[in-house]
Amino acid sequence: ANSGGGIYSDESSSPTITNCTISGNLANVEGGLGGGMAFVDSSATVSNAIISGNSGIYGGGIYCNNSSPVIITNSTISGNSGIGIYCLNSSSLTVKNTIFWGNSSSEIFTAGGSSIEVTYSDVEGGYTGTGNIDSDPQFVSPIDIPVQTTDGDFHLEDNSPCIGAATRDGATVTDIEGTTRGTDPNFPDIGAYENELHVPSLNSTITLSTRTESPKWHLISPPIISIDSNSAIFNDWGTFQQDWSIGRWDAVENGGQYEKVKGCLLYTSDAADELDGV
Repeated sequence: ANSGGGIYSDESSSPTITNCTISGNLANVEGGLGGGMAFVDSSATVSNAIISGNSGIYGGGIYCNNSSPVIITNSTISGNSGIGIYCLNSSSLTVKNTIFWGNSSSEIFTAGGSSIEVTYSDVEGGYTGTGNIDSDPQFVSPIDIPVQTTDGDFHLEDNSPCIGAATRDGATVTDIEGTTRGTDPNFPDIGAYENELHVPSLNSTITLSTRTESPKWHLISPPIISIDSNSAIFNDWGTFQQDWSIGRWDAVENGGQYEKVKGCLLYTSDAADELDGV
């Protein structure tokens, strides 16, 4: 195909694309615009989509030209040959709760007056925006070498930093398989798939080391979490609280160590010790 190996949208069309896997497509004729999808002079809403293993000269995953608005939510764009998403000529995109990882070129490219707002997303190499992270999403079976393929399993391993790291605002209610996403007090996951844990799993034990400086309470990981009815919910990566009155978390002392507290690493206020872990 010349444009949109998987999906092509043009002439003021406005498709809604949800709960879809778009993979193994090729756009290499003439322009080679958008291996997975191409939006030209149109708008689009994309959610719960896996865009992987596609190949395109301009945009291995998605190509946008003079298209606005394009809204992408809770999707996974990975393992494409070419830039993850390529935007030209006054295109305007809003991306939320989405993974950009393992595409062969840069993850996001804009030019010609285009703009893209990315929030609560996992972007390889990092990208400015509220709640964004730059951490290996720990797919079950990633595409290690981006090529035209339908391979890959983009479910999140239990230790994925994308678990519980999305925002509820605008998130899809269920994931691509119909699994209910995290609701209060939990948060949804970044990407097309929801993991049942709601918080990432860490090592089985956390060892103690000395800490003397403030703050004595300090969230290390994950970025967004709720432990129990006595705890606060963290909304920002690295946010800390110094004024809690609940004392030590309900960690279980075990031979001088502490069991993991539902995947959360914290400094304890007792004896100014630090809970160190993965």
